[in-house]
Amino acid sequence: LGLLLDVGVEVAAVVGTRELKLEQVLAIQPGTIIDLDKHAGQPIELYVNGKPIALAEIVVIDGGFTSST
Repeated sequence: LGLLLDVGVEVAAVVGTRELKLEQVLAIQPGTIIDLDKHAGQPIELYVNGKPIALAEIVVIDGGFTSST
């Protein structure tokens, strides 16, 4: 088990999704607002290597964002 603890994995925190047309994606620039399928205060999903593992809550600590599971 000790050998596995040094293996890198991809962790993703999904705050929401939205389907867009390619034209809309190409028009994205700094400041563009994209309405997602979740609202403030709803849990986000955490994925490890593409597999869902937990729900989490986004919290602000010392002015930065972090997640709490």
